Amino acid sequence: MKIKAVIEVALPAGEHHPPIEHAQRDLAATLPQTVVIKRAEYVPEPEDLKTALKKILKLRLEGVPLHFTKLEGYAKGDERAPFFSEAFLYVLIGKQDARTVLVYIHNLIKAAGFDPDELEREVDAELAAEEEAEKVRLERRRKFLAEQKRT
Repeated sequence: MKIKAVIEVALPAGEHHPPIEHAQRDLAATLPQTVVIKRAEYVPEPEDLKTALKKILKLRLEGVPLHFTKLEGYAKGDERAPFFSEAFLYVLIGKQDARTVLVYIHNLIKAAGFDPDELEREVDAELAAEEEAEKVRLERRRKFLAEQKRT
């Protein structure tokens, strides 16, 4: 990924930046300001890219549709699975479409220069650690509240 140009826009006080595509398309015609174009390039470090891919693999929906638990193939806990997982996608869109989506994700990871299986193992380990930390936090909270009731 490269950023080829950075556009700095000096707007009069109180005005907000328009979306960049509007700034590029309509700049001369509609904006009363000074525009300075600087050359800049950004190539993310491999760790940045790896972190971004892990975030994609960890993505969980906050609001799962209520009917999700009634869909064919649902097993208890699937609603807490990451979005880009067999457990979630098989239920949501069906086995064949889910496999297609997961192959695209797999190919994206390979194209980025990472081993998909290794990355998925790392994500699974991180998710397990996060879930364990959440259990510990909830247990501490439960004990704290129980102690508060006693006093």
